[in-house]
Amino acid sequence: MKGMIMRGIVPIILIGIAQTLVAQVAAVKMVVKVPDDTATRMPVYIAGSFNNWKAGDSLFRLHAGDNELYSITLPLFSNVHYEYKYTRGNWSNAEVTQLVE
Repeated sequence: MKGMIMRGIVPIILIGIAQTLVAQVAAVKMVVKVPDDTATRMPVYIAGSFNNWKAGDSLFRLHAGDNELYSITLPLFSNVHYEYKYTRGNWSNAEVTQLVE
C-alpha cells in the first residue's frame, strides 16, 4: 500500500516542478529617438536589469536608423519586471533630470 501511494505522489510532484520551470520568451523591440542636438551616429546602448546594468555592453548596442531613431530587439521573459536606461556607453552620459529652483 505504501509503495502505491509513493508511486502516485512522484508524478504529481514532477508535473508541478515542470510547470514552474517553463517560461515564455518574447522578442521585444526597443526604439528610442535621440535629441536633435546629439552627435550624429554616436552609439547608443541599453543597460538594465537584464544585463547587470553594463552601460557599454556591445551585445546591447542599438542599431542606428533614420530620423535619429535607434532600435534593438531583446529576448525577454514574459511576466518579469525589467528596468532599463539608454546610455552612450558609460554612466557619465546617461539622461538627467533638470533641476527646478
